[in-house]
Amino acid sequence: MLKIITRKINTARKLFTFGIRGVRGQKSTIYEFLLYCVDRIYESITKKHSRLYENVITKRRKMMYEHNGVYTLKDARLPLLDSDREEGLFSYTFDDTFIVYMQYDDCYDETKINALYDATPEGPYGLKNDLVDATIKAGDIVIDAGSWIGDFAAYASAKGAVTYAFEPDERNYEILLKTAELNKNIHPVKKGLGDKKTNVKFAGGDSSSSKIVSRERERERERERERKTRRLMTPDLLKSRPQPSMTLWRKTA
Repeated sequence: MLKIITRKINTARKLFTFGIRGVRGQKSTIYEFLLYCVDRIYESITKKHSRLYENVITKRRKMMYEHNGVYTLKDARLPLLDSDREEGLFSYTFDDTFIVYMQYDDCYDETKINALYDATPEGPYGLKNDLVDATIKAGDIVIDAGSWIGDFAAYASAKGAVTYAFEPDERNYEILLKTAELNKNIHPVKKGLGDKKTNVKFAGGDSSSSKIVSRERERERERERERKTRRLMTPDLLKSRPQPSMTLWRKTA
């Protein structure tokens, strides 16, 4: 019991720290931070995610950046999205791709954006310190592997780079083509990237996630389906099921 209580306290402390750093990093408002806390408390009690925080932050950012039929993020442009991808953009990938560009004047100095590293899903897509300068500059060649709708490709375009955007998902690729029409020097490629040339089964996602389905996993699923079918057809199971009764009439002349 003590271990469970300790684990719950540590989880709550981490979530609180995450939310506070989000406010400090200008990712969210105090109101959104409170909603985030309510969301996580509700999730811990019911084991369900209310998505209240995501809905509120998505609506705020949509109102800020939707203009004339596109999302305008300074010099980057994105086409309007369906509700799932819109939430994926504004409550998830926006923090990694655009928050420094929009709210920190595109300054990736590590000392200035340090609060964002633990307050964004993957961390800002750039870094500059005494050892490295991983920022995009005009004339750079950018490989965007898993481009999704082209959000990072649009940012790279705004910086003056040439981007080769790889996206194998059919629906996401269609949106990526629209993004390429709105921004310069984006070259969409309807393929995935890997360490060898091969064909794989691909499961598309509704919002911002897609994945490769391994052949071994598919074979295991097929074996499981076969096992279930065999279990359903066993004689003992058939005997245990009540059989329907039928009464036949013979028509006589």
